[in-house]
Amino acid sequence: MEKYANEDVAIKTVATGAASDDCDVDILNDSLHNLSLEEPGDLEPLASSTPVKAKRSDLSPSEFEPPAKRLHGEGCKKRQDILQTQLKEEFVESPGKRTERSEVMSFLGTDSKSHATRAVKSAFTSATYDKRKQQYRNIRKSISFVVGSESIDESDLQVSQNTEIYNLQQNVLTCKQKAKLIMDDILSNSSVSDNVYLSTLVNMYNQEMESISKITDSIDAIYERELKLLLQRETDKKISASERSTIVLEYDRLSTFVNLGIRSGVNSPEEQVTGETFKNLKLDFVRECPMLTEIVQCLFPDSEMTDRKSKCAVDALSLLTSLRNRHCKNDVTLLFTMMLVSYGAGCRMINILNKCGLTIHWDTLMNYLDSQLERKKKYVTSLTPQEIPLLLLMDNVNIYRGNKRHHRLYKAYGDNMWNFTVRGLLVPHLEGIQDLLSSRETAAESQHDVKDFNFEDIALDSNVEHCAIWTAHVDNYLTKLLQDGLNFSTEKHLKEMSESECNRCLSTKSYSTSTDLKISADSSYVDISQSSRKSNTTILPLSLENNSTLAGTCAILDQFGKEFSIPSSCQSKNLPFDKHSKTFCLKQAREHAEFIMMMNHHAQDSEQYKLQLSNAEENDADTFNCGDGFGDLEDHEVAGDVNCQKENEETPADTTVGSVKKLFQGQDILFNSTYESLKNKMCEAFQTDTIERFVKEMAEKPYVRDMKDHLGRTFLHIAVEQLNMNFVECLLHVGFNPNAKEKCGITPIIISVILKNKEMCQLLVKSRACVRGPLFTNVPSPIAVAKKMELAEILEILDPTSSDEEDDDLCSYDPAFQSVQSQVTLPTTKDNNKACTRSSPGFITGVVGDVGTCKTNRGVMSRSSSHDWVGIIPGDMHTKGYLAEACFKEQGPGGFHYLVHKVLKRPKLTKEAFKKKKFAEGNLSRIREAVRDGARAYGLAAVMEFKESKLYPDPHMMSQCNRATGSHTEILLGQFKLWVKQSNVVSSSFKYRSRMFLYYGPLFELYDLATSHCWGLARETCFLHQLPMYAQLNFPNYFTECFIHTVNLLGKWPLAFRKTVGLNCSVNVTGKQGCGLELDAFVEAEIVQPLKTYVSVAEPFLDQLKGAWFCLNNGLLDPSKSPEASPACYPVDGQGCEGGSVSKCYLDVQEKGVKKVADNFKSKLYDCFPDLRYQLLLDV
Repeated sequence: MEKYANEDVAIKTVATGAASDDCDVDILNDSLHNLSLEEPGDLEPLASSTPVKAKRSDLSPSEFEPPAKRLHGEGCKKRQDILQTQLKEEFVESPGKRTERSEVMSFLGTDSKSHATRAVKSAFTSATYDKRKQQYRNIRKSISFVVGSESIDESDLQVSQNTEIYNLQQNVLTCKQKAKLIMDDILSNSSVSDNVYLSTLVNMYNQEMESISKITDSIDAIYERELKLLLQRETDKKISASERSTIVLEYDRLSTFVNLGIRSGVNSPEEQVTGETFKNLKLDFVRECPMLTEIVQCLFPDSEMTDRKSKCAVDALSLLTSLRNRHCKNDVTLLFTMMLVSYGAGCRMINILNKCGLTIHWDTLMNYLDSQLERKKKYVTSLTPQEIPLLLLMDNVNIYRGNKRHHRLYKAYGDNMWNFTVRGLLVPHLEGIQDLLSSRETAAESQHDVKDFNFEDIALDSNVEHCAIWTAHVDNYLTKLLQDGLNFSTEKHLKEMSESECNRCLSTKSYSTSTDLKISADSSYVDISQSSRKSNTTILPLSLENNSTLAGTCAILDQFGKEFSIPSSCQSKNLPFDKHSKTFCLKQAREHAEFIMMMNHHAQDSEQYKLQLSNAEENDADTFNCGDGFGDLEDHEVAGDVNCQKENEETPADTTVGSVKKLFQGQDILFNSTYESLKNKMCEAFQTDTIERFVKEMAEKPYVRDMKDHLGRTFLHIAVEQLNMNFVECLLHVGFNPNAKEKCGITPIIISVILKNKEMCQLLVKSRACVRGPLFTNVPSPIAVAKKMELAEILEILDPTSSDEEDDDLCSYDPAFQSVQSQVTLPTTKDNNKACTRSSPGFITGVVGDVGTCKTNRGVMSRSSSHDWVGIIPGDMHTKGYLAEACFKEQGPGGFHYLVHKVLKRPKLTKEAFKKKKFAEGNLSRIREAVRDGARAYGLAAVMEFKESKLYPDPHMMSQCNRATGSHTEILLGQFKLWVKQSNVVSSSFKYRSRMFLYYGPLFELYDLATSHCWGLARETCFLHQLPMYAQLNFPNYFTECFIHTVNLLGKWPLAFRKTVGLNCSVNVTGKQGCGLELDAFVEAEIVQPLKTYVSVAEPFLDQLKGAWFCLNNGLLDPSKSPEASPACYPVDGQGCEGGSVSKCYLDVQEKGVKKVADNFKSKLYDCFPDLRYQLLLDV
């Protein structure tokens, strides 16, 4: 009982403000005001204190006053405690708030700034002082309610004066805690027989509850008193009628600002919504609404109108204009709604906010988006007349679906990633090539017969224009190396410096550059005619297809065809012919049929996918409409989760070749097992001489004749292909149709002709198998097959001289033949006078993508003839990444990797950064810079070695060249090239490493020039030069991509389309000269990652000089160092020491690569272009 008594006294003391505490405070206040620095009173100074000497001054003796004595020790501590106590009574900590220092000093009654500052920092740990504004941060005055006896009776409050509401609330909390302890004791002692003790505890509990009730009533009374005071305030503090009308007028003006013309259709979102939209809205608000601006400034006194808070306030006011006027055409509300949807908000959330007036209704948004989509389609159609070619852009984008409950699409669709495809359109610039597009020969027919091509036709040396560009550019590159290397000088030769001396020299720039040598690079060969032309690009609607799969890519290409009126004449039945082996390819015919089936399966999955998306939105809307309040939402969410889990079990995955094959295998299980069972029974019947009974049993099972596998083959097709003569005879006796067609159009007799089996052909002909006629409209007839394969004996069996009466005879018993005969149409003739458009055969439409996209596009084209209009264009950004990887593979072991990783201090240039992760984590720009700086470092080192050689021109030669040409460029460049040529012959190490500044450096620089200035001929030159390198370095995918594109450019594509690609090989968004961007980089930067930023890099010359020091110090470009030895390796972890030799496969890459390409050119040509190897034959 004693512990409760002590706590009771403590609680009542705090709640009622005991007199003893008040007395202590009064004593402290009196002592504070009575303190004087001259007369410390009963505060004794320390014995060791010494008087402070007066400072020298110009004051007269009458004006001089002795300095005040300072408090020390215990006196300072007491004063500090008193000041802290006073501060805590009036001020509280509040992050982000500010209080003037003068206000604090006035409250404390002190003129000492340091005393006030120390007291504030001691009392409030988070408080800081702003010297510039003379304010204390993170504190404010506490909200205290002083109780007056004139308004509320003191007996009703039961609290002392000057008590804060916060303290009262703490008292309530303390009483509740004590009451809980008492109740716990009551419950624990409920079995005690001492009723007196229990009754005492109950009384104490009741007293505590009464105390809580009284304190709560006191708080309510204080609030009521303050409300009365607010109502009794003077009327002069309210806004006047004129101010009210001004605010109404300015708010009406704001209502006109928020009408951006988007919903009304005056402006499209692309034209009106830019980065400056809300900035201009803010400026209009400040200019036209001064009183509202002043109100915003009052709400945020510490921020200017350019601050983020004030900007948010203007945006919020713009958003809330719809609350005042429902008929206001507020486009800010529309934009806010679309922003919420882009962040994953669904129908339910949008409609909830719509009831609050913050968004438009979900149905309104959907109708608006549908109208915008239709408007976009009309706009794109107006940009793309049928007479011009197009360049289509596409790339795969992966979007995280989310795994949280509030992500509405997660549970319905299973996987964590969306695999969509972004699409874009480049309307090409066609100035100067209109006449090529108007002629069918140049617009729709190949430049050359590619079947007759040899390696010489695509070799760089055989193409004069390309060779001239490469030669001029290499000279330009070497001239700039000579200019930088020969005009650079230091007190100590760079080759003789240690690493620390080199670092000091470069960091302090203790070097000089002279202009004694007149060296100037000639850039007149660069074509900048297209450099400053702004490109016409358009972002197309997102596709739900996944272009990393064959089915998805085919669907995307079909979608492109529908949007731009490109016909797709896909033949479901075809039988390709291989000219080399002189036979028809059954396998490819069936693969084509499987591809058609895969696309049909994919179309069904896509419809189901779209239906699920639609149902998800409808269910979301129904859930919202089920209840008026928020209380019903949770129950509906739970029910929705159950439904989503059920849907998740049947969610279609991406249609791939592997998934479809598994589906086909499942469908063929019964067919294959039945066929094997019948075949085994037939063998047993022949062995036991019961074949007649077997045939009779088979005849009694008509369903067996109708069984087919996924390719549409019957048991007869399988038996003929297996050359099982006995089983074929049985099946024909049972009644199997000898003219049954597979899905690819093949009949059993065609199979027997292709297999060159005369006996099987005779058996099928006797069984009235058709060998000619309208049954074979989409595939060659058996007679045509025999003629093409030059099978004279089989052709005689088929009897090509038979009468057409055979067709009438077949129609009498074969319904399939009769239906085909009724569908025969006469062939149409081609109108050569008709204008050539995108729907004309041979007219190419370009599709740009990375190596994966191009590979998938080729896979679709090889399986379906309906996409022969596609012109596959490799993306240059990705090609530059592959080029950097090739440079690393060839030159990395010989010192290049060690140079850029260790010497130039670039730790992120790891092996993976050049290979698997070259397009991730910003590595592409790093490896491109590494190749650039490494090549320049090698080149500068070679120039400095050349300067010390005997071939360096003497002063007489230099003077003679200057007199003749006006510069030293010609003599220096000629002698340097001669020195390089001789060094290549002398030293294999020099020849190996000289590839950095003779090949990779110039090639990268020329490729960048081609992109920057939209220089198509230079781009073609870069592709011609990469072929041998990829062939020798064993990059099959890159080599295939480069080979196909080179053959297309130089021969297979029509001349008009080749010129179109050359004039539009890059995108210039701004129209500024030299600001071209790779086509695939445009897709990445403007569509996939629209917020991607590009940063400028530091001047690389110092890094290149440091790399040149490493080359000189290790003799990498010294032809006299070990001329017969193989180039040494420099492992990254080898501390700059040699470690082994470079593999021989990396030596003489260009020469070996040229030989490989030349030796395998024909086979590669036929591998990459199936349309040159196979022909679709029709029975004509």
